[in-house]
Amino acid sequence: MEIINIFIRMLWSLLLTIIIELLLALLIGIRKKNDILNIIMINCITNPIINYIMMVIVYLFSNSAIVYLCLFFFEIIVMYVEYKFYRNKLKFRKINPLLLSALLNFSSVILGFIINNI
Repeated sequence: MEIINIFIRMLWSLLLTIIIELLLALLIGIRKKNDILNIIMINCITNPIINYIMMVIVYLFSNSAIVYLCLFFFEIIVMYVEYKFYRNKLKFRKINPLLLSALLNFSSVILGFIINNI
């Protein structure tokens, strides 16, 4: 795969994740500019990392069960990292930061998967 295709794929994934998670955050009631910027910022860090790792795993393993197991494992790690970040940075407290992280990540993974496979 050409480097430009990898870049475009990773950028698409990041933009899709940010859009999905921000829409859900707005539906939940997150409105403060700082909270919204923090959600964008943490996704700009975690999304490219997990996508790069998953591209390497897909390249190394042809078994889809291994790929999905790795994806699940790394999403749990990302959810935990984002939970810690949200707990320390977000002012929004109507939902526990762990539940918020789980909801945002679950929605972006599932909707991203559906959108990318249409």
